[in-house]
Amino acid sequence: MQNAKQKYILETMLTVTSFQEKLKKYEVKFNDFFPYFKEGEQMEEILKKKILIIFLNDRETSKKCFENLKKKVLILIEIMKNLSIICRYFLYYYPNINSEDIKIINNIFFL
Repeated sequence: MQNAKQKYILETMLTVTSFQEKLKKYEVKFNDFFPYFKEGEQMEEILKKKILIIFLNDRETSKKCFENLKKKVLILIEIMKNLSIICRYFLYYYPNINSEDIKIINNIFFL
């Protein structure tokens, strides 16, 4: 029984460490994070708490990770807005030329 508990603790710590490294290296799907920053401050607080748990209550590291992640996501949101404007421009002025390609691009980039 003791061996099973030790194995569980070890596997849990490996999983937590893996999550930490993925967050630090931005090896995450940013689409998963967009809702937290689009919905407002309450959702951001929920994400902060989740990151704090992943970093085992290390407030400094979790705060730094959250802020860096937020910066990256906000940059991507801005890029998506710009791409949306470009796609709308093409669809408006060139509705029949490559419209299928533009629709595919819209489906890839926009939630």
